[in-house]
Amino acid sequence: MSYVKKTVRKNLLQKRDGLSSQTRKNIALSALEHSVDLWASAGQILCYAPYGSELPLLESLFHLLATKKNQKISVFLPRVEKDHKMSFWSFRQGDRTVVNKWGIAEPEPAKATQWTPNLSTVALVPALAVDRAGNRLGYGGGFYDRFFGANPQVLKFALLPDDSFLDVATWPVDETDIFMEWVATEKQLVRCSGAS
Repeated sequence: MSYVKKTVRKNLLQKRDGLSSQTRKNIALSALEHSVDLWASAGQILCYAPYGSELPLLESLFHLLATKKNQKISVFLPRVEKDHKMSFWSFRQGDRTVVNKWGIAEPEPAKATQWTPNLSTVALVPALAVDRAGNRLGYGGGFYDRFFGANPQVLKFALLPDDSFLDVATWPVDETDIFMEWVATEKQLVRCSGAS
């Protein structure tokens, strides 16, 4: 990992850690409301259980699904597998989770159904920052890049605070990094210029 990338990641994480819990909830709800046309018609949504100061998208997503009475959408959460790959498993509000070695909640596979590729799948992707081209800065594990490399048909978009949506990446971009197609913040919804 490059020193520049590590430094940018640390600074962005510190900034996000400084947001109050209520501010993060407000941003998550607003970003989902701005992007409702992207995800409301999907058959499947790949989301994630928030870790640390990540936006609580899952809570806000279930709230909006209940409000809109849209129960036809299936929600899936990731599990990290032994081979450093990621799979997604069904999750309904109230389902039990297990905590992995990084402290991240994951669905219990014994009580869940594994996601299978589908053309109507939308992914809500965690990110520390995204630029207008769609370059995403995550935590550096490459799990999402590998997953989307194997599943390019999934519509990829990041939801994040508006000040984390940058004009140009301030970190080195790797060849293996997968572009986000859309970004939603509490103020705007933007199609990324690098998306095909």
